[in-house]
Amino acid sequence: MKHQPATLFKLLGEWNKVRQRETWTQESDGSRLCKLQVELDGVPVKIKGEMRLCPTEEGCVNKVRIEASSIIPIIGKAVTGFVSDEITKQMEEEYAYIKSA
Repeated sequence: MKHQPATLFKLLGEWNKVRQRETWTQESDGSRLCKLQVELDGVPVKIKGEMRLCPTEEGCVNKVRIEASSIIPIIGKAVTGFVSDEITKQMEEEYAYIKSA
């Protein structure tokens, strides 16, 4: 992550190592389900969620649900909000890239 607000810089640092774990399964309806967890070193936020690829006549639809939470009072809400905004931005950029390819 980069370019966080100045108030979060001390807590987050300029760069953070990210690890994402995914477990994919094929569902009985033909969709593929991915359960995921993301760890950001040094960031007091837990990220989990799922992606479901559903086949359609034109290709597929990717339904994504991500939850970010923090147990730290006051600043945890700001950190979680920033991380959530970054996740949304990166997902939109990835979608735009895939659509253009």
